[in-house]
Amino acid sequence: MSATALLIASTVLGQISGQPNLRPKPPIQSVTEHERGLYERLVYPLLRNPEWKEGFAYPAGHFLMVPLHAAYWLHQPDWQAAFRDQFTRMLAAPPEDFTTNPLARSQYFYLASEFLVLELETNGRSQLTRRLETFLTREISNRWTRQDAIAFDHKPFTGVKARLDHKLSLSRSAVSYYRAITDEEMFLFAIASDLAHAARIQGTLSSLNKNVDEMGDYLQAVIADRGSDTSGGGWSFDTGVWADHPDDAYAQHLAAYSGMKPLKRPQVAWDSSHFHRFGLFVVSYRDAFAIGSAPYKRFESIRLQLATQFKSQVLLPPSDGFPNFRTKNYMDGWNGLYRYGSDPQLGAHKGYGGYQLSGTFFLGWWAFLNDPGILGAYQRASRLFPLSETVLRTYLGPLYTVNRSKKTWYETGMAELLTSLSSKFSRD
Repeated sequence: MSATALLIASTVLGQISGQPNLRPKPPIQSVTEHERGLYERLVYPLLRNPEWKEGFAYPAGHFLMVPLHAAYWLHQPDWQAAFRDQFTRMLAAPPEDFTTNPLARSQYFYLASEFLVLELETNGRSQLTRRLETFLTREISNRWTRQDAIAFDHKPFTGVKARLDHKLSLSRSAVSYYRAITDEEMFLFAIASDLAHAARIQGTLSSLNKNVDEMGDYLQAVIADRGSDTSGGGWSFDTGVWADHPDDAYAQHLAAYSGMKPLKRPQVAWDSSHFHRFGLFVVSYRDAFAIGSAPYKRFESIRLQLATQFKSQVLLPPSDGFPNFRTKNYMDGWNGLYRYGSDPQLGAHKGYGGYQLSGTFFLGWWAFLNDPGILGAYQRASRLFPLSETVLRTYLGPLYTVNRSKKTWYETGMAELLTSLSSKFSRD
């Protein structure tokens, strides 16, 4: 199906009129004094930083998402105020202060768009939400239509929209990943989805920015073109598209050995570390559309399928052989090598072996799928701290050192906090 045909179809399906789609609020669960102490010691200092700057934005998008949701879902006014202060200061910052890295910007701006939705739902419209909505709309509109968007096989496009048109036009390519839909593009779709959700909450859908509206159509086109249901009731995205990428050059190997040659996996799935963002992406995508609409139903189905995929193919509970949770390296359940020899920070003959992407689980994003089994896993994992050296050796993989001069986030209390808070995200 051509990109044009997909867009026409998605426009027909993507009617975003209707009543506000408020994310269900969970029952009020208590916050323990231990959790509160960890939050104040670890999260507050981050929120006092200019997280929009170079070096801050990318990790902030990862580590602050669960604390943001906990602030609202667990009804903590002081925590909410700390996030309001972060984004108030961001809006006052000069443009030159912001990171120029497109992925880091989009990851941090997704944190901001999620804040916008949660703040509107909980505390209503304010000068801050109005300014933030305008700011995010301008930022992603410029990225969509005006800014240089680099590509693997082409000189930079003018805008991400033009780059996506190119990718969707490639039914095949000489190098597989030339067609790949990147994490930056999925972040932009998520921000646009949050802006559509915010407009529905406020009753302003009729004046939704045309670029934001168009991004909703492209999102549906991309999902229809690149998403696929699996035989086990799960869901996959861009299957095989990354097969030729250097990060996956050794993916078919289950272990490294001397003299090993590249061996790609033709139907390689996304690695489970990058893909963890879909745990929240799919919720944002769904909530861009009216309850009961065809797009809403499709994304709700994908949410359920992703939970099945993760539980059945990726997540392993503690066992006699390993005392904590692990994840397979790839979303189809394959546990081959990842980024072997392709990451300059690791070196020519290093990469991530089996289960060595497991630590991403502790960022907590899989909890947003609102699946009882996954939430139960987080609850169980929250009781398994502190982590043993055996566990740390696996989670840190090629970055592991015996005598660490500085504690990792698995040891500072951050992983424990995110895991514990994530376990309380049930909306049933």
